[in-house]
Amino acid sequence: MRTSCLRRLIALWAICGLALSAQGAAPTQAQERETLVLALLSSSAEGDVVSSRHFVQGAQLALEIVNGGGGVRGPARVPDNATPAPNARRNTIYTFSLQTRSAATQTEMRTALQASVEAKPIALIGPQVTSLLDNNLDLANTNRILHLVALPSEPAGASNPFILRMRSSNENLARDLGNYLTTQRFFRVIGTASDNSARGRADLAAFERAARPAGTAATANAVRLTPAVTYDQTATDLSAQAKTLVDDNPEAIAIFGTPQTAAALVRELRNRGYTGVIAYGSAEGNLSEFISRGGSAVANVIVPLIWHPDAQDGGSNRFREAYQARFGELPTAESVLGFDSVAAVAAAVEISGGSTQAIRDTLATSGAIGGLQGVYNPSRFSGTGNTNLRAIDSAILFRLTAEGRGIEESRYSGGFCTRRCADTRFQNLTAPNGVRVTLDLRDFNTTSAEEFGVVARSLLTTAPPIAILGPTLTGMALPNLNLAPNARVPQFVTGTAAVLSNSDPTRFIFQLRPADAVWATALASYLVDIRGYTRLAVSAATTTYGQDSVAAFTSVVTRFRDLTNAQIVASTTHTVTATDFTAEAQALLAADPQAIAIWSAPNAAAALIKALRAAGYRGEIAYGALENPDFLRAMSGESVEGLLGVTSWFAGAQDAASAEFVRNYRATYGELPDSHAVAYYDAVYMIANAIKNGGPAAVQPFIAQLPRFAGVQGEYRPAIYNNGQLSATVFIVRADAEGNLSELARYEGATCINGCR
Repeated sequence: MRTSCLRRLIALWAICGLALSAQGAAPTQAQERETLVLALLSSSAEGDVVSSRHFVQGAQLALEIVNGGGGVRGPARVPDNATPAPNARRNTIYTFSLQTRSAATQTEMRTALQASVEAKPIALIGPQVTSLLDNNLDLANTNRILHLVALPSEPAGASNPFILRMRSSNENLARDLGNYLTTQRFFRVIGTASDNSARGRADLAAFERAARPAGTAATANAVRLTPAVTYDQTATDLSAQAKTLVDDNPEAIAIFGTPQTAAALVRELRNRGYTGVIAYGSAEGNLSEFISRGGSAVANVIVPLIWHPDAQDGGSNRFREAYQARFGELPTAESVLGFDSVAAVAAAVEISGGSTQAIRDTLATSGAIGGLQGVYNPSRFSGTGNTNLRAIDSAILFRLTAEGRGIEESRYSGGFCTRRCADTRFQNLTAPNGVRVTLDLRDFNTTSAEEFGVVARSLLTTAPPIAILGPTLTGMALPNLNLAPNARVPQFVTGTAAVLSNSDPTRFIFQLRPADAVWATALASYLVDIRGYTRLAVSAATTTYGQDSVAAFTSVVTRFRDLTNAQIVASTTHTVTATDFTAEAQALLAADPQAIAIWSAPNAAAALIKALRAAGYRGEIAYGALENPDFLRAMSGESVEGLLGVTSWFAGAQDAASAEFVRNYRATYGELPDSHAVAYYDAVYMIANAIKNGGPAAVQPFIAQLPRFAGVQGEYRPAIYNNGQLSATVFIVRADAEGNLSELARYEGATCINGCR
């Protein structure tokens, strides 16, 4: 049950989607109410006024949202030396108060920390400045209070397991820039430039460590970091260094150090006509000054950041809107750090109650939780033994505009690209033996299972392809599932019936989109764990699709029953050809559900929804195939506005990789792509990567053992799932009056990873 509970941590981590409104959860039968104290510390030094304001405002916004939604419901507090009972019922309502203190020096900060500890908070948060925490780490450990710090570098002092770092280090951002330029942009000659500041030297060293392994000195694919220029951090005339770089004309130039020297060098490079890619690897924390000093010369400069208000995802968009509405200005990275820290503690309270030890243990052991910066995973990123814990190691690469706005280029986590990666955009296809390979895609437009079987048998016996893509329809694939495995040829399908992949233990059938049960699991997790509904009803056709989905949905609700009283209050079935749903609608309404989930054929689902509305139902309605064109046609004359749905991908997905794919697809074909199009797009690149790494014969074993693949649809993890399914990515979407979908949340199976609320 602990794993299931942790999903709520995700919800509160990106709770900005509520936009200062109540959660809309059902009334609780709380036995107790308690207010918990959070201590927030910030810098009052003159140079930190702006960053501190945003840090505090971000924390305030999170607190207001949590309290404004009625607080969080968690198990009753247990003594700090006790272990919370597993599956403890959430029967206490917790609200939070924020005690803020600031200090300008390390000594003053120690005094502020001591005063905060005396107020008996459940956690300490901040400050956001490393020097103020130097030699002040011991207070958290001595008092056994979790201390969440948003620091760009490790503070001085004895490490301890009560320090949780809530952001990536500056050096890791520089590392990810090195990965991006060499493995995503394929640059092999990169000039470097750095001043002699401590930050510049450290960032450059991290960049060099990441960039050089992209090729060895003995291969033609080696990366050369040349020319390399250095200069004093007080330098103002960098014309000589710029000339050296321009004369050598590397494909890209990576600059490190203070914003003053970086901006001066960028201007010189532009003045001398350099047309290659310029990156500023020390931009985090320096971006505003760099843009101010660089002016229009910053256009197209690449910068690695922990977050930026132009981040392209649903959670960031909603956070930005809520923050602007509340404070009248754009949020900053410091705003996100304050917000996430408060939300994380509130979520831990919901999971394990209000004791300081339980909060620390919950956050220290959690994993794969979605936040505004990326995916938080303390269990993965933290070290072992008596060391400071790390919650995240992520970076977002942006390309700046002349006005200083950011255009998202790529995302990283733990040193690996996760979104808009070279997995789906490398330059050429060359097998390990050096032979250039061209893929020949042949389309056989079969119209029945029998015709597909005839064509497939002919191909597999006369001229076996390296892979088969399709068919898209489950009914056409099912009678022919033995053909590809018997011929030892991998087949990629976009049908969602579990039997497509589960029936093949040899792993030659690869399912590109999640199985129906995965979609239903994500929907149930969203309705119960995020929205807080406790009375749910289900209706399904008497088909494998309907019954598999209901079983998965019910299983999730049942797991939450002991925690939240969530239950299925009504369950109805109908034939797939049913047309009269008057009686079924009345039966569902009689149970007084807050949400009704439907899995059926498009015409039947539309008829049921119309019957529910005609009977006066005003609660939440979710349909498992909301984007199906047949369903939208069947709803003609009845608005689809407000309906919830699930999908493996849709053209309105709010991320840079999806937006780029949609632009290219529409430019090529004059229409929007659907979830099948993006799945097969990813499949072709997955096959190409297999050939690139092992040759044409390696497609099946390479993909079966692939730990991760960053596609447009999302991350594929075939080796982890190990059942023929390649993806567990599910989008929760809502329709407007015209049938357009908007992204509410993104899941990997039952775990929300982005835009949760």
